[in-house]
Amino acid sequence: MKRVLAGFVGTAALVGGMLTLASPAQASTNDCEGFLRNHGYVVKSKVRLACKKGEPGGGIPKMLCRIELKDLGVKKRHAELACDLASA
Repeated sequence: MKRVLAGFVGTAALVGGMLTLASPAQASTNDCEGFLRNHGYVVKSKVRLACKKGEPGGGIPKMLCRIELKDLGVKKRHAELACDLASA
């Protein structure tokens, strides 16, 4: 019984540690940036900030993300999809 409990505790600690490696918002921002890179855009600080603004929190952050990306020269559809990923 002690072995089973020790195995469970070890597994729980491992899973808990993995969950703290990347917060969901960070993963979403990375998804936005990765999508844009894969579609030929250069991702620098202004694009990163726009993706970060699209993080979960309602429609306004996503709208700001889209506007900023379009202002930076990202095609409308690409901006929409990238910001959808950021807000996921």
